[in-house]
Amino acid sequence: MDITKNWLTMAQALLLAASCMAPVLAVGADAGEGHDYRTFYVDGKIDYGKIEDSYNAELVMYLAGNQFMVMEELIQDFQARHPDIKTVYVETIPPGQILKKQILKQGEINGHKTSPNPDLFASVNLQHLKKLAKKNKMREYMIYTHNKLELMVARGNPKGIKGPRDLGRDDLVQSHPNPLTEGIFKFYGSEMLAGLGLMEKVTNGRKCKSCWAVPGKTWFTSRHHRETPLLAYLASEEAQDIYASYGFVKASREELALKAL
Repeated sequence: MDITKNWLTMAQALLLAASCMAPVLAVGADAGEGHDYRTFYVDGKIDYGKIEDSYNAELVMYLAGNQFMVMEELIQDFQARHPDIKTVYVETIPPGQILKKQILKQGEINGHKTSPNPDLFASVNLQHLKKLAKKNKMREYMIYTHNKLELMVARGNPKGIKGPRDLGRDDLVQSHPNPLTEGIFKFYGSEMLAGLGLMEKVTNGRKCKSCWAVPGKTWFTSRHHRETPLLAYLASEEAQDIYASYGFVKASREELALKAL
């Protein structure tokens, strides 16, 4: 679909306010239901998993999953500034899946068709955008923010982790975004490990998801890098204390350790 000058101006206002790296394009011409599919209303209401809204929302945005946490505050601020945009549909999943399964080939999620014509598509891979340009599906793009690799450690950093070289330590259990669908590892995390000479030790040369790359040492997530803090949180003392306050019995340290099925 073509974007008018007015729409482009509003879209750019939104994009320049954003906060996680992705070239973005205005598109002219697997996943699963849940919080990655949100419809924001100008009155503050949010609907989850209404995939059919990708066809009828006033603004449709397909974004890389690394922006999930930003969206609620960002979209609500945007709609406060542009109350005429009453519905905004936002999808935050790996951009490669968006490109291949939805834009280039209309996809289906939980039995629902998804629109192949979003108003905006954000990716961490410029080649995605060039591929769409060759197919006359886009005209221009902009880089609107930058992302960076971070090491997430337990509260208080009890193991004294100082930097990425510590990923080669034998006393650490680590979680990484999976290399099959998560560009943040496929394009950046793997490059970092290779540059440090740690790729083989940390991953054992494996490329998989929902798996132990190195049994008991390196876990590759199922779908999102966001799973890393979620996997760890339930095993934390804080989470265990909350369960105990409702009458549950705390799990032992051994029980809380991730195990292969």
